[in-house]
Formats: sequence, C-alpha cells, structure tokens
Amino acid sequence: MHFIILPLTQPDKKRKQGLIENTVALAKQVDDDTQQAFILAGILTATNKFIDPEYSKKVKEWLKMTKVARLLIEEAVEEALEERDIDIANKLIKQGFSINAIVEAIGLPEAKVMELQTKFEQSLDPALV
Repeated sequence: MHFIILPLTQPDKKRKQGLIENTVALAKQVDDDTQQAFILAGILTATNKFIDPEYSKKVKEWLKMTKVARLLIEEAVEEALEERDIDIANKLIKQGFSINAIVEAIGLPEAKVMELQTKFEQSLDPALV
C-alpha cells in the first residue's frame, strides 16, 4: 500500500488544516490496523510543525483506542447525527414542508420522514391514534 502526502505548502492555515483532516479521514478508512497506525503516525510526523495541537491530540487518542472502542464511538456519532436529522425533520414537518423536500434536504429515508409526519398528525388529532 502507498499513501502519499502532497506538500502542504498552503499559506492559508485553515486550508492546510483541512487538508490534514481530510488525509487523516482517508487513513482511518484503511482496514489493516497496523497499516492504519503506520499511516497516521506518518501524518503526525510529517505535519508536526503546522498541525493544530488539539487535532493532533485527537489523532493520537485515535491511535491509542482499540478497534472495538473506535467502532463504538463511530456508532455513537452516527446515532447523534441521525437524532439531529430527526429533530430537524420534525421542525420542518411542523413548518409544513413536504416529505419530498425534507428527504431531499436532510437525506433521511422517505419511510422515516413519513413515519415522523404520521406521528405529528396524530399529536394534532388524538382521535387518529
């Protein structure tokens, strides 16, 4: 496997940090734990002079975690994002947006948005329950 880090000579610190974060995200997708750790350590070494110290700390913590811990954290993040999307969908339903508009804007499955719509309608008219 080859993992190449292009020169990060960007004068813009935000852009440079964004490139580092994108590179780390790609490295996290490597299935082999040993290769992944090697790549992440290489990224930290190569970017040591200009990486955001807090982000560097997060990457180091990622390296220390077991695969099970990483999977649990990733699941928790996915659940939190889904909860946020459901909250936004509920707000849009209350404002009268169509199911198609909500699906397109948020990306929730149509069946889930329809379920939320039904719950909202039932809360307005308890006789529908």
